[in-house]
Amino acid sequence: MPLPLRTQVDQGKTLVIACVYAATLMVAYVEARPENEADASLGVD
Repeated sequence: MPLPLRTQVDQGKTLVIACVYAATLMVAYVEARPENEADASLGVD
């Protein structure tokens, strides 16, 4: 039996929030690293 539309919408919102949260953590982690490490990983001289 398929889930009610409301439940599907709630699950979709939860998934979007989780993705945004994960992306925010990744950005914060990259910005928190020392500059020389970030430059080396990007191949910038």
